Amino acid sequence: MPNATNFKALASEWKLVLQALDAFKADLDAKVDSIDDEDKQNEMYDDLERLERLIPDFQAQFDANFK
Repeated sequence: MPNATNFKALASEWKLVLQALDAFKADLDAKVDSIDDEDKQNEMYDDLERLERLIPDFQAQFDANFK
């Protein structure tokens, strides 16, 4: 993630981004098993894996910069 000081956003706006990532992950997780297209399902699993790495890293950077 780029240095947070390069972005002109309030801490509450960054918190909203984290909440959106969590909501998107939950939505994908709820839908992935019901997808019939195996390629699409594999793409969703890949996205879920990326989000599982991204969200905690992003949260840690948020905490370090804004708390």
